[in-house]
Amino acid sequence: NALNIVKNDLIAKVDELSSEQEVLREELETVKQSKTKVDQKVKELEEELK
Repeated sequence: NALNIVKNDLIAKVDELSSEQEVLREELETVKQSKTKVDQKVKELEEELK
């Protein structure tokens, strides 16, 4: 019936969003690591300028 169709669609959407969230969490972690490396490099370069 229609209610089951809506329920199944919502379950599928939740699964899709959960997968997307996991991908974004991984991308965020990668960006944080890159930022840390860049911050460290900036610090090193600033020290060289002193």
